[in-house]
Amino acid sequence: MARIGICPSKLTVLLDPWVQMGSDITGAANYDYLRYYGCVSITNDGLTVAVGWPFTQGGTWRGVVRVYNHDSTIDAWNQIGSDLVGDNYLDEFSETALSSDGTYLVGASYYGDYLKLFAKIGSNYEMIGEKLPSGEGGSFGVSSVDISADGKEVAIGDSVCG
Repeated sequence: MARIGICPSKLTVLLDPWVQMGSDITGAANYDYLRYYGCVSITNDGLTVAVGWPFTQGGTWRGVVRVYNHDSTIDAWNQIGSDLVGDNYLDEFSETALSSDGTYLVGASYYGDYLKLFAKIGSNYEMIGEKLPSGEGGSFGVSSVDISADGKEVAIGDSVCG
């Protein structure tokens, strides 16, 4: 079983019995940093990690989700596919969850009030269907997301109740 440890600017993945796997995963730029909640997801085997960076994309806070796979032959994390980027300024597209085998990924925007579903096709994650609103109009945004083990159901946590 793998465990994830986060700090504001890097991600560390530990394999039971708590030995670090590869180097820390860090942002691509100085302004990339992880928020203190819900921005990482890991597959059941611990070899694929999705990381949501809310404060990125040239300082626009559009947000980006990047998926990494662990290459055990060189003990390194390599990005799978291209960046999955938020649509607009201040979206903070960074809430993320992976299905148990990493075939499906859900990404959501905290301030943009939407989520997107992706499927791994070849070596890329491609959006499935249309962008979905997270809740009723006027909602503040998505505070958390999760996806079932098989990728068929998605749960959305809205930051405003009622």
